Amino acid sequence: LYSWNDQDPSAYAIYTTDMMYLGDTDTVKLTAYKGGCSDEKLIPIVAAPLPKATVLAKEVYSGEEFVLNYELEDNGALIVSEKWYSDEGLLGGKYAESLGGRIENHPWSTSYTTSTDDIYKMQLELVTDKGCAQQLPIEVPVVAKVSPGRYLVFNVLGQVMGVFDLDDETPLVDQLSFYRGFEILYLQSLDGDSTLLKVRVYKK
Repeated sequence: LYSWNDQDPSAYAIYTTDMMYLGDTDTVKLTAYKGGCSDEKLIPIVAAPLPKATVLAKEVYSGEEFVLNYELEDNGALIVSEKWYSDEGLLGGKYAESLGGRIENHPWSTSYTTSTDDIYKMQLELVTDKGCAQQLPIEVPVVAKVSPGRYLVFNVLGQVMGVFDLDDETPLVDQLSFYRGFEILYLQSLDGDSTLLKVRVYKK
């Protein structure tokens, strides 16, 4: 049988609630019993740092291909695996294909197409050489983009606000900036597809 510290004899590890902080060193004692004999082994453990990062998120247009980067806090963590995920699964990053394999770069890009200003949810997973992992949720603002032309603009009550010539170079939020008193507007093309497009006009 085996016993950790002064716990009851056990064949499995017993977890402690004692707190350890970054850089702390502690020692645990493993005692082995067989018949009337016993032996002890002292094992040092060190609190390794978790990876701490800030994702450099940005606003993108609907359908625009993009990649993201991050800034790592200098707390001693050595990153050996960096994986970017979307709802569809693993996109790419820097990681080994198998346990003990060589770390390789897996280039990636992604996009999100929408006719409504929306949020594209992603996740960054970082793992250190000590096996410490951190998952960071990411929200990428996606701005709806329209084809150039003339559009009727409605408010949420269905009232016509006017007819405007819109282009596909200037962000819609800037072309409709004088309507920022409204959070949501609807656009209907007068040149082609009459589908209503829902646009979020951010409040000041």
